[in-house]
Amino acid sequence: MNHSKKRVIVDTDMGWDDVLSILYLMKNPYIEIVGITVTGCGETDPQCGGTIAKTLMDLGNQTKAKVCLGTDKPLKYKHTFPQPFKNEMNDIMGLLDALMPETSLDVDTRPAWQFIFDTLNTSEDKITILSLGGFTNIAKML
Repeated sequence: MNHSKKRVIVDTDMGWDDVLSILYLMKNPYIEIVGITVTGCGETDPQCGGTIAKTLMDLGNQTKAKVCLGTDKPLKYKHTFPQPFKNEMNDIMGLLDALMPETSLDVDTRPAWQFIFDTLNTSEDKITILSLGGFTNIAKML
């Protein structure tokens, strides 16, 4: 336990704005990213968003952070990003393959909502959830 750092789970769809937010958090010495949960209901497909998240954690030497995938189906309605747009974001507009090394980190096999539930219920420290994507993973956890 490190009581001097705020422990955070980032729930994200791994869009551009989320990538920049995660990079900012990784540079903050008062933040510990416990995990990144990726929803496929937003700007990326879940597996691609997971690869982006793993790569960011690897590049930032955040190897203790878990990466978990959520659903790609909204709980209600059918509001989704158009697939051609998601295809562009799935590799960060070509940056993933061109500039970022292949990651060695694995995705946690638990669904994102189960990881959030397990982490909140077993942590002795407070955990902050930073929801940057849709609220699907959080809704499924509740």
